[in-house]
Amino acid sequence: MDGWLTGATRMRIRAIAAIGPIVGVLLLTGCADKSATPFVKPLDEPTGSAPAGTDPVGRPPVPPTGRESTNTPTPRTSAQAQGLAVTLALAPTDWGSEYVRQNTYEFAGETWTDFGPTCAQRTVSIPATVVGQWTRQVQIDNAAATAVTFSGGTGAIVHRDEAGARGQMADSRATGDRCTTRTYTDGTRAECVPVAAPPAFAGVDEAYVEEGVMYPRSSATKPEGTGGPYPYTMVYLRRGDVVLTAYLTGPTPDKAQEAREGAARAARLMLDRLPGS
Repeated sequence: MDGWLTGATRMRIRAIAAIGPIVGVLLLTGCADKSATPFVKPLDEPTGSAPAGTDPVGRPPVPPTGRESTNTPTPRTSAQAQGLAVTLALAPTDWGSEYVRQNTYEFAGETWTDFGPTCAQRTVSIPATVVGQWTRQVQIDNAAATAVTFSGGTGAIVHRDEAGARGQMADSRATGDRCTTRTYTDGTRAECVPVAAPPAFAGVDEAYVEEGVMYPRSSATKPEGTGGPYPYTMVYLRRGDVVLTAYLTGPTPDKAQEAREGAARAARLMLDRLPGS
């Protein structure tokens, strides 16, 4: 397939493919929701079938969640928790027929990502409350494309108890409030923008959205160049002791709405697969 691409197109597709793992690493580092207006139109009913998981952050006070879970999580062994995470996130066919695996497709992760005092990326140990996690990443691979296409991923993290999952969500929000601009180890810069309230997800205890743009290092002084900006949306859902995440990155700023809708649909599909839905 690579033989079909011009040198420029290869370079641009590689550039956005590299964004996928970067965004996947930070799936749970949220920017706080600022507005009260729904940011996407109503979602279609989900279709498809499953697999996969994700990556998170730090540790401050846990705020009220808005709705407490009415279900007591069933105790799980580590094997059961890991098995649940693997079956929840999405394979390429769940996103659509045009999606394929990213080069870095699926993983559990041995560390998590956090941001230091200057909002620069660093690695931290996985919290002791995590008993299972998995991530899968996809992209549209169009040999005839003259510009980069979409890149996305989904993740599931299973905690030992609901308090652990609530702590993860609170940490993500706190990091998003503190670091609206972040720098990754490869020089990529992410800038969060204020977003509206997420669409209503029935059956969740917490839901919020992060939205922004990403600039690879090569485009730091040329935001209109081939290296970005790439609009992205991440959706975060918690039900009980499970946190679900979905992100989608678009090729150009005018594709931001498609990224919003695609990320929301992916999150809804995972939620519908969570036992008890």
